[in-house]
Amino acid sequence: MYTELHVLALLLYGGTAAVAAVPFFPSRRQGGTQWPTLVVGIVAATVHFAGLVSYAKAFGTLPLLGLAPALASLAFMIALLALAIAGVKRESTITLMTVPLVVGLIAIALTVGFGEVEAPSRAGPWFPLHAAASLLGIAALGVALVVSGLYIAQFRALKGRKFGAIFQLFPPLEDLDRINFVALVSGFPVLTIGIGLAIATMDRSPEALAERAPHLGWGIFAWVVLGAVAGARALGLVRARRAAWISIIGFVVLSILFLFVRAFAGTGARFL
Repeated sequence: MYTELHVLALLLYGGTAAVAAVPFFPSRRQGGTQWPTLVVGIVAATVHFAGLVSYAKAFGTLPLLGLAPALASLAFMIALLALAIAGVKRESTITLMTVPLVVGLIAIALTVGFGEVEAPSRAGPWFPLHAAASLLGIAALGVALVVSGLYIAQFRALKGRKFGAIFQLFPPLEDLDRINFVALVSGFPVLTIGIGLAIATMDRSPEALAERAPHLGWGIFAWVVLGAVAGARALGLVRARRAAWISIIGFVVLSILFLFVRAFAGTGARFL
């Protein structure tokens, strides 16, 4: 049942993107789609959440362990953040541009396949909070990636005096820069909680350390990358366009490193 619900959520997210894309067609450019996009997106997220709950009931564990459940949960958090921004800003472009990331994560999860994953030894009661906080911190970086892409596209349209659909329908540069700032600065302490709990509660036996070293190393590297970008933003060392490029590069580097860890470090089916 959880697989079918995730497939349905994937289709509904596609429908969300289709509704959000309507203003980009010249004949429909005057019609706002903020609320229809938000409604369809909320329905998609609700079905997505039902899929996660169904998985938890089927295996008796939260969808935080294993590659497929963790990616599905990460996609859900990114979708929620995007919908929250759309509701506050009353615009649908961020939702439109976030959908490919959400759909891609769900598609990877479905391709890998959901299944029961053995819990790490001595996971303890703090493990769910560690995993959830880590995913939420990474989700914030994912949102920063999306708004950074929008910022670069909007900046280039403005610089090239191309006052077409991108200039008319994308959020103002100031709004995109502000969302990028908030996502980075708020995401870092959340990820810090996740990484800190992992270090404080992990099994320190030689076998467990050898098994978890690649995963922990990637998590610490993600913390360093997000912390460096968030710190630079908070201190005003980088602004606007440069911050957007750094956010994009940081997300790409973390993604490549994760694929490397998955391919060569023998981490099995675990993500967190």
